[in-house]
Amino acid sequence: MRKKGTSFTALVAYGHRHWLTCLSTRSTDADDLPHLQCRYVDLSHHTREGVSVLHKNSFGASGEERPIRRSLWRGFRKRCPGCGKGLIFGRYLKPVSACDNCGEPFGHIRTDDFAPWLTILILGHILLPVLGTIDYYFTPKLWIILLIAISLGTALSLLLLPYAKGFCLGLMWALRLKSCELHSGGEDG
Repeated sequence: MRKKGTSFTALVAYGHRHWLTCLSTRSTDADDLPHLQCRYVDLSHHTREGVSVLHKNSFGASGEERPIRRSLWRGFRKRCPGCGKGLIFGRYLKPVSACDNCGEPFGHIRTDDFAPWLTILILGHILLPVLGTIDYYFTPKLWIILLIAISLGTALSLLLLPYAKGFCLGLMWALRLKSCELHSGGEDG
């Protein structure tokens, strides 16, 4: 009797726009070879000539198209990535459970630390040149530079954080990501 062990699914390139999805099942017996089941997938209807897959997302189970660029722009504007009309935040950073206009659910999408990370990345590129310029041309005392840095950093982070969170929510919506990621190893086990 065969005991099933680990299994994984791989997407293997097979020519231009043609892929093989392969499911490999390994046995717990050391002498037994892994079984490989492959299925041919034609992705030619998902992309156009000259258009990258990053610009145009593939069709999902519901059959609707979710272009990434459009979803990012609508999310940045704090609008529904699907219809572009409904608001995605009920309060400052609290996303609504579903769009008021089209009914698209957002309650399952959690951006976690992605939006603050993006905000810090942007603020670092803004604050360092500004503070360096102030220090070079005006040479104020250290406490004045710290006061400017703290006040400007706080104001800009509070201003940019909702836009960054909307951007991240639009990206996660377009890629059909949910907050059910599986972690292997480390603290999460």
